[in-house]
Amino acid sequence: MIYTVEINFSAPDQEDEWNAWYSPHLFTLLSVPGFETAQRFRQPVGDSYAYLAAYSISTAGVFESDAYRGIGGGGTASLRWKAAIRRKRNLFDGLARLPEVTDDHRLVLLDQAALPQELPNLMFVPLHVIALDRSIEHRLLTIAHRDDAAQLSDDPRFAVYAPMTERRLANRT
Repeated sequence: MIYTVEINFSAPDQEDEWNAWYSPHLFTLLSVPGFETAQRFRQPVGDSYAYLAAYSISTAGVFESDAYRGIGGGGTASLRWKAAIRRKRNLFDGLARLPEVTDDHRLVLLDQAALPQELPNLMFVPLHVIALDRSIEHRLLTIAHRDDAAQLSDDPRFAVYAPMTERRLANRT
């Protein structure tokens, strides 16, 4: 399952500090049993959310766990910046684990159930929302080379995200 947190941050004077907190917070989330991968992204242009954190998780039950609540999951860890954060959280099935998105690639999201006919050369994975905000029902996801993704950046249907961090893996020993 893929858990996404899409965020707009409206306090430019605090944004660097918030980003400095958020990226290491990925490791805190990965300490929770059920979280398997984490990676952060930024959309430099577009009308969609500016930031995206994407996680691979093993079960929806992770959000009800004491471990998740104990690390401030669900937004309590970021209360310091609550006034500046507008976010949506969704859990999707359709993909077990999000592959790493490297610097020369982009994560591309399209919030609809069917691929537009003008994009036959991109392979999108269909996702279906199953929990949390349920702000959309269907989403298509692909990882495209940055040159191919750049062509989609001007189309308001697509959210094109560049990686801010490497994909991080849970360290279960």
